[in-house]
Amino acid sequence: HALDETTATIAAEFTSPADKKRLPVVLRVFGVLLIVGSGVALPVIAKTMYQAVTMFDAGAMRGEGISTIVVTFVNLAVLVALAVTLIVFGVRLIRNQRRWAALLSYGLYVLLLAGALCSIMLAGIGYELIPYGVGFAVTVALQSYLDPSLLEERRAHRKAREAEEKAKERRSTRIYTAVIVAFVLLGVVLFASGRIQASNEAKETARIGAESAVTIDGEDFSVNDVAYYYGSIYNTFANNGSSFGFDSSKSAREQQYTEGKTWHDYFLESALDYMKESVAVAHAAEAAGFDGAEQMDSAEQSNLSMVDLYASYSGATRAQYLTAMFGKYMTEEAFVRCVRRNALASAYQQSYSDSLTYSAADLQAAYDEDPDAYCSVDIEYVSFTTGLSSDATDAEKSAAMEEAKAKAEAVLAAYAEGRSFEESAGDGTYTHLAHADRSVTSDMLTWAFAADRVAGDTTVAEQSNGYNAVLFHSRSRDDYHPVTVRHILVEDEATAEEILADFKAGDATESDFAALASTKSTDSGTASNGGLVSNMRKGAYVQPFEDWCFDPGRQSGDTDIIKSEYGYHVMYFVETNPLPYWEYKATNTLKSSAVNDWYDAITDGVTAKQLDAIEYVG
Repeated sequence: HALDETTATIAAEFTSPADKKRLPVVLRVFGVLLIVGSGVALPVIAKTMYQAVTMFDAGAMRGEGISTIVVTFVNLAVLVALAVTLIVFGVRLIRNQRRWAALLSYGLYVLLLAGALCSIMLAGIGYELIPYGVGFAVTVALQSYLDPSLLEERRAHRKAREAEEKAKERRSTRIYTAVIVAFVLLGVVLFASGRIQASNEAKETARIGAESAVTIDGEDFSVNDVAYYYGSIYNTFANNGSSFGFDSSKSAREQQYTEGKTWHDYFLESALDYMKESVAVAHAAEAAGFDGAEQMDSAEQSNLSMVDLYASYSGATRAQYLTAMFGKYMTEEAFVRCVRRNALASAYQQSYSDSLTYSAADLQAAYDEDPDAYCSVDIEYVSFTTGLSSDATDAEKSAAMEEAKAKAEAVLAAYAEGRSFEESAGDGTYTHLAHADRSVTSDMLTWAFAADRVAGDTTVAEQSNGYNAVLFHSRSRDDYHPVTVRHILVEDEATAEEILADFKAGDATESDFAALASTKSTDSGTASNGGLVSNMRKGAYVQPFEDWCFDPGRQSGDTDIIKSEYGYHVMYFVETNPLPYWEYKATNTLKSSAVNDWYDAITDGVTAKQLDAIEYVG
């Protein structure tokens, strides 16, 4: 009975005679629109909150002031509360609960006012305030219309209290005035401090970023210039540095690289070495009147496109991504300036390399100086390994090595009796290398490349974890012509056939194939370059792949699908180099030596003089 009385009292408190009068259809429709609109807005606001939190965690807000970050999150919370309140308000309108709706108006006043203040702090006074002003005016009008009894009750209460409060009116007025003024002043102070702090922080960041940090080759470079090179080195180690002992979750200034040198010292030293060489070559290009505009424009466009792509993944702006990657002082202008400088230096160096030509006599002289570098050997070998773990004892390792050596010697004995290496392999691993070059240093290859080596020679060669039984067949100069191909590696044949069909259905150009390789290939080593394998040498790739590429009848534009131990390769043949491989390699060797001498002549003696502002880098 008591519970029923309480329920009745509460119901009476939140109902009024106005509830008996039905609301016009237009207001009920308005209520439905509020529910639908706010319901649609809530997921959008939630997504925005998630993106803001993600950006904060990723450090993309490092360039913002703390007050800006706080107000941003408060503003999002206010928008959520406002959307929920509007949904409830709409429900009350539909159910004709006029008094409930009128009481909710007070909450709407508070939320609209809070939202407007946040908007002013974040964007200043502008058109963004219009929705808040309209919402406030509509809420005032609706409250009076929905339940006029609220106004009558307030008047009656005021008259009843008039006599009692008359004596306190002056003091109360002063108190209320003080409270109102305090709130107004608080709002003004928050707004002013937020705007001033944000403005001052932005100005200070811009000032420091533009301050000269280093002098190279007679030119001063700013903090944000150095930050580009520092960030490039830092990010490389942040992604892969754990294997070198660098922990990107901690400050580089607090981690030792070597005795007396922190990781920050190493990053800065490496960045300045990188920067001074780039600056020196760029200055040389400018002094020579070299026109690298096309390469610089291309580098700027591709780098900004890449920045925008990665920024979109984290919901960040271009500016936020740049500061996250290169530090708070980085700007788009500085980023572009550094990209163009590097592109100019690279283009000038490539132009010099392309200008170098060599005669047949030059190439022959290079060959005569080091013939092993331009030859291959044909060998067979059977490898026997110990199979021991790293914690094996010395005695165990010695015994296992002796056993491997005995097995290798047994292969040679069997070969002497007329059995082939492959037949004699036993539990060893048999391999035939028809084009083994000197790129890998080993006792086996050192023996094979000896000048007095003749066909049929055999030996037992030690390796780090066992022994090889080796048979020498021949040695020859690399007179074959290298080839260039593109490929797309996938796991199954059906996928390979689908990709090839898609390629043939289009224009079937090399660029089309490269685009497919960039998105479809699972070969991480070539996918980013459109699946390109340039100027292949024999002996460097698995046999099915190599057999297809070096088929004498292969023509530019040929396509096919081949299977190897790695999966299925969709192939595209680009071209055959007109030079024999040894001439191609000799040309590159001579060019590399000449370019290194040219580069050293430009960069030797160039120093980087650190200025006081260098302390802001990193």
